[in-house]
Amino acid sequence: MMDLYDRQYWREFTLWALVFAVIAVGGAWLAKPLSAEHPLRTLVVLPVALFAAAGFLIEWRQFRRFDEFQKSLYLEAMMAMGYTTMAFCMAAMMLVATRVIQAPDPAYTLVVMGLGFYIGLWRARRRYRE
Repeated sequence: MMDLYDRQYWREFTLWALVFAVIAVGGAWLAKPLSAEHPLRTLVVLPVALFAAAGFLIEWRQFRRFDEFQKSLYLEAMMAMGYTTMAFCMAAMMLVATRVIQAPDPAYTLVVMGLGFYIGLWRARRRYRE
């Protein structure tokens, strides 16, 4: 059985992540001296959005390479990610509305998404190993 994430996927993903990081940091660096109303600020965001879409396409291609068992594991992990993220966002929204905390940085949502995915994947793989 092919590993869930093979070498080809990791090469594609690593290249995408490096280019995406350079574009995101470079875009933030270029946009920093511009005023909030400057029209070029919008143009700086466009490459970041396009490369985010490219990440989706890389993941979609890998999903199409999976066999049925791997798709089952992946979908279970995605479901865990979705519900974990929803619970985090709802809890944060309620805590902000009741003024218990200030609005959290949106980057925390990405961390919760990653944790939810890998916890779901770990649980699914563990169940099938027994």
